[in-house]
Amino acid sequence: LDAFQAERVMETLQQLAQDGHTVICSIHQPRGSVYAKFDDIVLLSEGVCIYTGPAQEALSYFMQLG
Repeated sequence: LDAFQAERVMETLQQLAQDGHTVICSIHQPRGSVYAKFDDIVLLSEGVCIYTGPAQEALSYFMQLG
């Protein structure tokens, strides 16, 4: 998808989540505007969970780890 279409898809998924539906998706290197639409995330590295929690707190979590 190009950036415009990715944004539209994420807006649709966000609306579904706000309507009470569970939304699960996989995304690689999202732009900031797309990432900002996530509430909670699970980050994997080589198949291992390295973070799970609020999307907006992930950066501070990794900063605390150094």
